[in-house]
Amino acid sequence: AAARDELREARAERGALYAHFRSEASKTETVARSRLAGELAEAEEKFAAFWKGKTERLQKAHDDKYAQLWTDRTREVNNLKKDLEASREMMLADERAAWAEERAATAAAHES
Repeated sequence: AAARDELREARAERGALYAHFRSEASKTETVARSRLAGELAEAEEKFAAFWKGKTERLQKAHDDKYAQLWTDRTREVNNLKKDLEASREMMLADERAAWAEERAATAAAHES
């Protein structure tokens, strides 16, 4: 009977130790999970901040390049318009001069 009591007592101690270690393992797992969740959240924040900054820099560079291209295009179109207008004016001046010479020649032919 004494041996049985010792066996029961030993079994109860082992059960208590098992429950204690299971509880400690559960606590450790909870701590590890919360640390991991915190590290993951921090990594995600850093990742989002990195790509947000990179995207903003790329967008600014794109916008600056687009603005420069638009300015260049506008300047070129205006220069083409000025060149076209100057060309028209020159053609009109040439035509007027030719018409004046033709009229003078016709007038001179009629006078003689």
